[in-house]
Amino acid sequence: MRCKSDEEILGAIRNAWSLNPAVHESNLRVDVINGYARLTGVVGNMAEKLAAANDAFGTEGVLGVENRLVISADKELSDLEIERAASDLLEQNGLAYIGARVEAGNVFLQGVVESLAIGRQAVQLAESVKGVRGIYSELSIAAGEPVDDIKLANNVTEALSLNPSLSFTDLRVCASEGTVEISGGLRNEGQQKTGAETAMAVPGVQKLQNCTEIRRAAA
Repeated sequence: MRCKSDEEILGAIRNAWSLNPAVHESNLRVDVINGYARLTGVVGNMAEKLAAANDAFGTEGVLGVENRLVISADKELSDLEIERAASDLLEQNGLAYIGARVEAGNVFLQGVVESLAIGRQAVQLAESVKGVRGIYSELSIAAGEPVDDIKLANNVTEALSLNPSLSFTDLRVCASEGTVEISGGLRNEGQQKTGAETAMAVPGVQKLQNCTEIRRAAA
């Protein structure tokens, strides 16, 4: 198969952005050098930043993505304003029991939810709030009976392996008294976040140490 040129990759990324309603292409710039894409420009929230990066990384021929997109609201929002907006949005969607603490534009979601789907919904809602620079899920899933360490590690490994959104390299999972550590390589920031959410959703996981790292494909 013929390797795509940098110009072809650039055009494909811009086309992917134009087809993604979550991305405002006119505010973004992409430069491609030897298969590596650098993203610059301004986005309105964390969700758009991740969507733009995921579109670029999913483009055929891309070897790596440098995400320099800057999150900017219409005006600089204080942590208190972001916290109120996130809390209001969670309440409007029936998730008032989930806490949202904000530090330097980063939202920390806290509480116990019934399922992974609810946890993901909370993260997606928080990502859509203007001014949010990062999402950190400290949510835990309501667990039943305690699970032994070996079984817990196996359950987490299975959940991560079966998630079609994840492509781990050298996945390792260790568990001790409800604390789980995951390590290995992932393709981008979005996969790191999804991996953490997936692990935290496994019944019995009380605390997560996310030691994963982003590994770019070799040129």
